[in-house]
Amino acid sequence: MLAAAVLLYDWTLTFPDEVRMMWTRPTNGAKIMFLLLRYSLIIYYIVQMLCDHIWEVSNKVSFVCCIEVIDIHYFAI
Repeated sequence: MLAAAVLLYDWTLTFPDEVRMMWTRPTNGAKIMFLLLRYSLIIYYIVQMLCDHIWEVSNKVSFVCCIEVIDIHYFAI
């Protein structure tokens, strides 16, 4: 949870720079890779928190969705 809070803080601090430097430039490979990695991590943390808090069974996450999200995230990297 602390790691997610630190990342959220970092994303909020760097978002104006991201808009200025990345969104206004022409699309190239580096821009696509940056945006994919940045937002796949955000989606990963959202799904991870949902799996941890909504679908928790006996304090263990045992649903396939969490495993699949982790697989997709590492595949993207």
